Amino acid sequence: MRNFTLFLLNKISPVSITALLFLIMAYSCNDSIVEEEKKGESINSNSTKLVIDLSDVSGKPIKNIISDVVVMDYRSSWLGKAAIQPATYFRDNYPFIEHVHFICATGGNIQRDLFVDPSNRAVLDDYDFSNLIKGLKNVVRQGLKPMIKTGMVPMKYSDNPEMGDFGMNKRPPSDYNVYYNYIKALARTVVQEYGIDEVKTWSWGVLTEYENKQWFSTSDGSSASTKEAFCKLYDYTVAALQDVIGAENLFVGAHSMTVSDSYTMFNEKDFIDHVVSGINYKTGNRGTQLNFLSVSYYEKSPGVMQQGQRNLTETIRFVKDYAISKGLTNLKYGIDEGRILAGPAEDGRSLRTRVVAHTFQASADARLFRMMTDLEADWVANFGFSTNGIWGGIPSVSTHLYKLLHKMKDSQRLSLSLKDDKNTPKLDVNGVSSYDADNNTMYLIAYNYMTNLNSKDSSEIEVQISNIKPALGSTVTVKKWVIDDSNGNFWPTWYQDMSKQGISSPSFEWSKFSVDVANNIVNSSALQYWKSRESTYMELSALNSTISTETIEENRLFLKHKMDHHAVVFYEITNAIRP
Repeated sequence: MRNFTLFLLNKISPVSITALLFLIMAYSCNDSIVEEEKKGESINSNSTKLVIDLSDVSGKPIKNIISDVVVMDYRSSWLGKAAIQPATYFRDNYPFIEHVHFICATGGNIQRDLFVDPSNRAVLDDYDFSNLIKGLKNVVRQGLKPMIKTGMVPMKYSDNPEMGDFGMNKRPPSDYNVYYNYIKALARTVVQEYGIDEVKTWSWGVLTEYENKQWFSTSDGSSASTKEAFCKLYDYTVAALQDVIGAENLFVGAHSMTVSDSYTMFNEKDFIDHVVSGINYKTGNRGTQLNFLSVSYYEKSPGVMQQGQRNLTETIRFVKDYAISKGLTNLKYGIDEGRILAGPAEDGRSLRTRVVAHTFQASADARLFRMMTDLEADWVANFGFSTNGIWGGIPSVSTHLYKLLHKMKDSQRLSLSLKDDKNTPKLDVNGVSSYDADNNTMYLIAYNYMTNLNSKDSSEIEVQISNIKPALGSTVTVKKWVIDDSNGNFWPTWYQDMSKQGISSPSFEWSKFSVDVANNIVNSSALQYWKSRESTYMELSALNSTISTETIEENRLFLKHKMDHHAVVFYEITNAIRP
């Protein structure tokens, strides 16, 4: 079993990526998914009843959980590429996205540091924010809101900069007032460029995984000094933003690792204690502004958690419960990066955008949506949505799912209970239902989640809806979308084609299971084959719906659907009201 942190280390640094991929490949097994299926894995059928009462009025509004996209390097995707896209690109393709995170937006190496001459230590205020401004302008042009992740610390602001495994300076500034002036100058520039009315709708974060020693630590390597250095950096950063933007206009917070303690320098609770009651290092007052706490959440591979890591609920609850216990009752909570570190054991390599193209991802994301909704969390940030990352390409099964989930935004959640006819522990059949009273529309997302990618187990679901009647006439209209191997999905065909063409893991920079196929292929003949078949894969990825008219009898509606392995079904029932 490979160590969880090995995968975390290759998130940015090309050097680390190359080295770690050789380590990962050493653990690869030779059996492919196709070979596993030929071995005759059993196909079982399970039956589950989903019981919903439309008269239940206790549920909270459904949030747009999948609302954020995270960008490791804005220069590669939000300068030239973004500038040539129509201003409606995100609205047309990813209507669920509201925020764009620029990680390490303000520095960390010579290429990212925002100066005329990042190497000249004799001049510390030769600020050059032009590239960042261009990137932010393209975000705003798409009708989206930026989240600017400040950090890492510019190289020339640290006496002895040291590069972490992400290729960023992990040392604190030698003079915090110099760093304060830097952030203040940036804040002043964006306000001058966009106006305070626009900037006050943006978000700001201080560092990435602030307690992860691969991102940030002091030279002596001690927990106490690193904690103090980060709390000090946070205080000075927030003060600089407040001085320009105004505390009342500022939405600021911090992103911790939390999912695993393997590489943490100090406990996240220590930071929460500091912002609640600690002495502010910049102002001398007690406490510091905090509006959100976010975490990373990674699984080792599809359906497989690393031993010793926190599960999703534990990860969110670790910071949320403690913050609430300290009186922070109005914070927002999100996942700022995460999902799945590596593909299955067939190649075991890191996933380029941290998701698989396999049908599994649809059910996994539907399950993630339910769990985040249960936790009353606020967002999950994604790295990419298509075979070309963000701009162009073939949509993934996740993207189809996100568009459907977006329909539920602001509708009222309904209670949903399960009744299983068979005890099949390896299946996780569940869902989320909601009702939009303004439009007489009910929604249901249901999924058949399995940790084993090779599993062929299906589940017949029977939806039983009570206390429902037509607004007009005697029928309701039921629109249904299905995401599985045969619907809205290019992966099964592409996977078979790879096998037939002899396209294997060495043809890819990252895992061959990565969604981001077009940017991942490094073998020229494999890339040529992909391009020759791309139009076919695009056709296979089309997501279609079926429409039926259903009669309501005794204020009850019954629906049935056979859920294939890893499948998702989405219902939109219109002309429906409560008795």
